Amino acid sequence: MPKPYRPRQNRNANDKARLAIQRRLPDLVNVLMTAALGGDIQAAKLLLDRALPALKPEAAPKPLAFLADGVTADAITQAVARGELTPEQASALMSLAPKAEADNTIIIERTYGDLPETLARLRASGDT
Repeated sequence: MPKPYRPRQNRNANDKARLAIQRRLPDLVNVLMTAALGGDIQAAKLLLDRALPALKPEAAPKPLAFLADGVTADAITQAVARGELTPEQASALMSLAPKAEADNTIIIERTYGDLPETLARLRASGDT
């Protein structure tokens, strides 16, 4: 039951109304419940809205196997496109992804990581 309402010393009309309702609260709830059980949809809605919080959508946890090579914005975006992640999950994961410049550096290093050595060898052999 909620905390009792304790008005200031000088009671105005609102204070008196609140106290009167508070005193009869159990009776009012019983009347609403009887009406709701009797088929009164508005009474049922009023009771349910006050008694139960609104449900918020929640996505089920999923394994993140697609991130085996690391958390990248591209991997996350592709997972959303394939339907493996919801946009809300992707948004949460994006905070873990490195910035775009770092992603590009990683991709370049993976693709062309040995480029400086290859250029040095070609120059040493005189093929360039």
